[in-house]
Order: sequence, then structure tokens, then C-alpha cells
Amino acid sequence: MYKVLIVDDEEMVCAVLSRLISAKGYEVLVAHNGETSLELAEREEPDIVLVDLLLDDMPGLAVMKRIKSVLPAVECIIVTGAPTKDSAISAVNLGAFGFVTKPWDDDALLVMIKAGINQAETTKMLLESEEHLRQLLLEKEQQ
Repeated sequence: MYKVLIVDDEEMVCAVLSRLISAKGYEVLVAHNGETSLELAEREEPDIVLVDLLLDDMPGLAVMKRIKSVLPAVECIIVTGAPTKDSAISAVNLGAFGFVTKPWDDDALLVMIKAGINQAETTKMLLESEEHLRQLLLEKEQQ
């Protein structure tokens, strides 16, 4: 089962997203601030993270950047009620898979989540292949 981490300081947003996403068969994890989300991401290793742009304790882009530094295959979708052209550009430049504005279209968000999970799986396989090749080269050098 795929894991989706929702990071938003608004409980109602988390509740609505949780119902929507869990109804599609995903396991849902919820964090109401950046610090908790970082701990949860490291412990649970979600496949995709939905991050609010404006959290109480830290910017959503900082959360995304830190999660991706620990879990490089994880894809992040920025969800915001205060979209700006600059925030969208920054999100994409920092590696966001997508950028969604509140209120969101349920079907479009679910399609984006599925595409993000597919991308995350592809990235995981690529990283595993690279590690396997590294190990083979190391073994060959030691012979």
C-alpha cells in the first residue's frame, strides 16, 4: 500500500484530504507542522508528500527540501491557498512534483498523486540500480 503524507496546519484541510486519499486505497499519514512532518517522513518513508506552502513553524518549501534530502525518491506536491507566480517557480526549482491551489479539484489532485507515486517508484528503481552497479564496480576493483 502506498503512503501519502499530508502536511498542513489546518485540521479541516487534513481531514478532507485524508478522506479523499484513503478512499482511493492509500495509507494516509498526517502532520500539522513542519517539524513533525520531518520526523514522520523519516520514520514512515512515504511515497508522496502533500505540503502546505505556509506552515506555522517553517515554510513548506523548507519542509520539502529537507524531506527530499533524506528521501530523494519521494515526490512532493505543494498545496497552497496563497499561490503566487514566484512561489510556484520556487517550488518547481526546488524539485516539487506539482503545485496545487486550494480549493483543489479532487480528480486532478488524485491524478497528480498517482503520477507522483509512479515517478517516485521509477526514481527508487533507478537509485537501487545505481547502488547495485556501484557495488559491482567496488567488488570488481577489489579482485
